[in-house]
Amino acid sequence: MCKTISHADLELLLGAVPQELVQELLRAILAQDSPAALASLANLLDRGHDLRAFCAEVVEHIRNLLVAAVVPSTAELRSLIETSEDDLNQLSMDAKILTPERFQELLAIFIQAEDSLRFSSHPRFVVETAAVRATRLLRQREGTEARSAQTASSSSQKPPARPEERKSGPSTPQTLRQGVPAASRPIPKPAHTPRGETDEGSTISPKPSHNPPPAVTTTAPATVPPIAVDPQPTLQWDLVQEEVGASFPNIAPFLEAGRFVGMEGGFVTIGFAKQATVARARLEKEENLLVLSKLCERQLGSPVRVRIIELTETHPPGPTMAQIRAAKEQELRVMLFERAKANPTVKQALEIFDVELAEVRTIAQQEASE
Repeated sequence: MCKTISHADLELLLGAVPQELVQELLRAILAQDSPAALASLANLLDRGHDLRAFCAEVVEHIRNLLVAAVVPSTAELRSLIETSEDDLNQLSMDAKILTPERFQELLAIFIQAEDSLRFSSHPRFVVETAAVRATRLLRQREGTEARSAQTASSSSQKPPARPEERKSGPSTPQTLRQGVPAASRPIPKPAHTPRGETDEGSTISPKPSHNPPPAVTTTAPATVPPIAVDPQPTLQWDLVQEEVGASFPNIAPFLEAGRFVGMEGGFVTIGFAKQATVARARLEKEENLLVLSKLCERQLGSPVRVRIIELTETHPPGPTMAQIRAAKEQELRVMLFERAKANPTVKQALEIFDVELAEVRTIAQQEASE
């Protein structure tokens, strides 16, 4: 008796993820439908598929959408994306929904989720969080753009005229009357003729007064205080490096082989020695540069770009990130050693057993609780 094996059974046996499930999640993300995205993941788990393999397929699909968004020619796409002609046409249509910048943001979200799956004991939560974040990311970006457009529209409208401007009429606008200097303004003639002045306006010299004229006091103009300008945010690279080591261990060793050169003009520069070709090539990948840029943007609150350079003789010498980290760890060990030696309990124990303190190390929280 021959038993028929379906395509779905074959995919499950080979560990392959059905493309319809990947496209189902992408449709939910593009539609900004968080419940539909979570339902798609639940359907995936019910069918027994691996989340890491699924996340890798999602990353590849978003990458293909990004490539299709920046390469409109179908002939060039064939050399960059290995798929059927029908799928290639579908990718070209879907790539028009979002901008390349939006696809880059989605790609960064699922690349981070793929890395986190290697060490997380709750893989379902990791992928669900990434899916919800992806749907809400597009919604937040559209809300920000709408508010920016509304602000620009309101600022371009002319403010209403004030009551005194409306009363002045078109022939004598308030702005013109305010701009006339005091010396050239016409002086209204009083109702009665004051002493010392005739009806024709000629002036009669008054009698000289024996009292001296009062002294005229001049007041110096007040000094206008300078306008305070907020200082530019400073990038704390050690925090970025720590986050890379915790969340992206696949690129952390390659990053430590380089040296943080500085930040200027919206560019964060990382330099590598000439012989560090492998580490430099790994960091120059688009997805890794995107990860580093997002970590810097999260700290600074403004867009930045990361560039990789080869260090030359013109650059001042300096330690690599790995050397800086080793120096900090050594400094921490010395500090812990001196602190332990000064502890009264440790001193008493050393005296009782007549021994010397050899080494001090920190105990992880999980190890201390066991």
